[in-house]
Amino acid sequence: KNSIKKAMAGRNSLYSFLALCVLISIYRAFLLGYSLGEQNAGLPRAEDAPAVHGTVTYIRRQPQRVARSRDHSQDERQTSSAPSPPAPDGWEKYSRYDVRHHYDCRAYARDHTRAIPTLEYWHLLRKQYNDIVDSTVDLDDPVPPTHGYTLGEKGSPPFYAKHAADKGRGLFASRDIKKGELVHDGTHSDLVFPNAMVWRKFIFSLPKNMACDVTEWQWTQALTNGGNLQICLAPSIASLMNSSSLSPNILPKSNISTKMYAVRDIDREEEILMNYSIYETNWEKVGL
Repeated sequence: KNSIKKAMAGRNSLYSFLALCVLISIYRAFLLGYSLGEQNAGLPRAEDAPAVHGTVTYIRRQPQRVARSRDHSQDERQTSSAPSPPAPDGWEKYSRYDVRHHYDCRAYARDHTRAIPTLEYWHLLRKQYNDIVDSTVDLDDPVPPTHGYTLGEKGSPPFYAKHAADKGRGLFASRDIKKGELVHDGTHSDLVFPNAMVWRKFIFSLPKNMACDVTEWQWTQALTNGGNLQICLAPSIASLMNSSSLSPNILPKSNISTKMYAVRDIDREEEILMNYSIYETNWEKVGL
């Protein structure tokens, strides 16, 4: 009997020891779990975390910021950093009309609040011309394109850009201008495109609204007597010049010249107006 009692007492002691070990393990697991919970507070759940090569990589969650609502329409018009959209299928055969239809440029043109292009805007346009059309053309000028270009020894031309009533953007005389005075000279500032395919590559490298602007501003013109029509563009605020077939106040001396002279005295703050029809506009002749 004594042997049996001793055996039972030993077994009870073993059970008590094992139970104590289990309790200690549970307590340690609790402490470890609490510690990990404190360390990993703010981490996403495993199923929400990004997987890398089949394993879960935890990224500490950053504090959320509430963004204020903002109208980006003005930014898109103003900035040149907006990415150019992908060219559509069959772009290699697009005409000027096709480009304007593709980008819905007519609706854009009806917006008379379109921003005056910034310096960044003109720099991108010029960079794309150098990169895609002709890298040998030197577009550096001490006069920024937001003020025009260098006009002889007088510095910038006698006009500046602002919004014109019921027209959108336009050019206005920055001082009184005398009849016969040279107001605009595109001889050294205008850009020429060698062919329609290069023009398309250039257009589809631009942000949407810039492409609409360019297709609106460009014109076709023969630059020599009997010469072929060329696709031309003024890479400065000179592109904002509006037209009047009835009362232009500046005109070239011939339809192959890009030098424009005041046909009468022009008062300061008066809008500068040419007559677009002085040049032959024929997009089919230039492949567009």
